[in-house]
Amino acid sequence: VTREPYLCASHFAQSDFSYSFFRTILRPDAIPFFEDSKIGEMKRIERTGNEDKKEIDSLKEPRAVFLPLPIFNAVKKMCYLCGATMNFYYATPDEPLQRASFLARVITTRQADVHSISMLRRNKLTGRFCIKHLHTEIPPNKQAIPSK
Repeated sequence: VTREPYLCASHFAQSDFSYSFFRTILRPDAIPFFEDSKIGEMKRIERTGNEDKKEIDSLKEPRAVFLPLPIFNAVKKMCYLCGATMNFYYATPDEPLQRASFLARVITTRQADVHSISMLRRNKLTGRFCIKHLHTEIPPNKQAIPSK
């Protein structure tokens, strides 16, 4: 178990998850995605250094974040804030990757009431694989797991 800047499901879904907090806690190469309630789609915030903070803060709490990570069978991560241990289950490098996303479980040991869904996705632009975290408090008309 290594203490790295990763967040458990409960801390990840905080409503006061500001952009400055995001940049401070997460890895520099993490790419943030925010849900824009006005259009109901995932809105990407580019890291140009000239971000409009008012625009970013006006968006709802982050629903998903892509973290560029290597692919292993299982890696234990610890929440940066509360120390909750999470088991990330990855696809193995030699496994045929025919689908765009793979289900993975995130298990929190200190907060049994917190459940989250993770998927392994390939970034279409960079070709790298990322873990996508989704908090389960998703409106009924929203699909938590994209179709194949």
